[in-house]
Amino acid sequence: MDHVTEEVLVARFIMLGVVSQSDGKPFLAVEGRSDRKAYQRALSTVYNILIGEGKGETVAAVRSLREDGARIVGFVDADFDHILEVDHGEGVVITVHHDLELGLLMSGAFERFLESYATGSKLGRFFEDKNAEDRIVDVSRYVDRARSQLLKAVAPIGFLRLVSRREGLNLSFKGLKFKGMLRVKDLTLDRGKLVKRVLALTRKGGNTCAVDESDLLKRLAEAESEGHDLAQVCQGHDLTRVVAIALRNTWGSNKTDADVLERALRLAFDVEEFRASAEYRELVKLASG
Repeated sequence: MDHVTEEVLVARFIMLGVVSQSDGKPFLAVEGRSDRKAYQRALSTVYNILIGEGKGETVAAVRSLREDGARIVGFVDADFDHILEVDHGEGVVITVHHDLELGLLMSGAFERFLESYATGSKLGRFFEDKNAEDRIVDVSRYVDRARSQLLKAVAPIGFLRLVSRREGLNLSFKGLKFKGMLRVKDLTLDRGKLVKRVLALTRKGGNTCAVDESDLLKRLAEAESEGHDLAQVCQGHDLTRVVAIALRNTWGSNKTDADVLERALRLAFDVEEFRASAEYRELVKLASG
């Protein structure tokens, strides 16, 4: 797929009436098609929702159009913006957590998702609950522990992404495989193998990295010691891949792949819960401003 520039996105939005429409609902630009599907039910009465092309281009297009007086707002993933204190200016709202999937993990959607895909007795054995008995174990009793375990499992990847972003290392994570790096029985990640694999992927992609393996491990440890909220650090796509591994092995017997599980998690999105969020309140405020 060709890269879509800010200029192309601005032109696309203008063709859809962003500039010419002066009354009715304002426009909301989100990063991609999956975001629109997730937010449509909650926001369609407030906004006409447009599909952007990635965070940077969507934010830039919204800024440009707002400068010309268009009634448009952007709603994008925070990524590391809360940690790095990035301000996109008025008219751009970022998610409370790292991204949409992390928001779902931290909400009631995750419990509904687990009830559909996990097995209570297997979760009980994973968390060494001696009182857990087959066929009568309620999945809901393990939701908080499962959420915490997932965040801890993918946190090293998130912190390594943070180090790369903050220090301009341009590390590559594309194609990162969990097999042999994630210990399935307790969902713990080997940091040494993580760093080796990321450096190998970076070199394979033609990028040079100014740090070696031992230095990168040190920087990773320093970032992990900073005490950031893991829901700001972890990326949703990493998380759903670990969920798929857990559900195949220790949390259930489900063979569904990560992409399907990610869509299922989005389907568990609760409109009323979202409408009680800080994001929704800010979006409604901007729509009426």
